[in-house]
Amino acid sequence: MTKQTPFYLMMGFEPTDIPLAFDRTNAPTAEQRLKELQEARNEASVAYELARQKMAEHSTREFTLFQKHDKVWLDGQNLKIGYPSQKLAPK
Repeated sequence: MTKQTPFYLMMGFEPTDIPLAFDRTNAPTAEQRLKELQEARNEASVAYELARQKMAEHSTREFTLFQKHDKVWLDGQNLKIGYPSQKLAPK
């Protein structure tokens, strides 16, 4: 695992945060828009962290190997069966 963001891997630098040059502005719509962007960024960050934790949990689970004579589900979609049509082949 690279422990790098996709943006960094593509561009070679980290993106800048939402610029907050001024604590308050005289334009209420601009201030509201900055708050909305910050909230969306926080929500995305939380969702990313949750997905990262679930993937880490999923990858650390123990996998039980199949034993001889175990019944398994076989998907025959990409099998070369030697018949001109899958529909006409024996089951």
